[in-house]
Amino acid sequence: MGGGLYISFKRNAGSWITAKNMGKSIYTKIYEYCPVVSPYGKYLFFSRFSENSTDIYWVDADFIKDFKPADLKRKELT
Repeated sequence: MGGGLYISFKRNAGSWITAKNMGKSIYTKIYEYCPVVSPYGKYLFFSRFSENSTDIYWVDADFIKDFKPADLKRKELT
């Protein structure tokens, strides 16, 4: 069993970019699901399910900026 978490960003015009697998940032061979970013964008919470357990994890969400396209990053600076 395995599952991956994907991320997408909304452009100012309202369209969404193609979702990208978050890969080794948080991927394991176990099934990850239900990602939620905290209100101020500080943490990413997600669940991980295996045959023996289900648990909720959290990580610093700072790595998410690495997935944001350059054209969206530039707009934040202006």
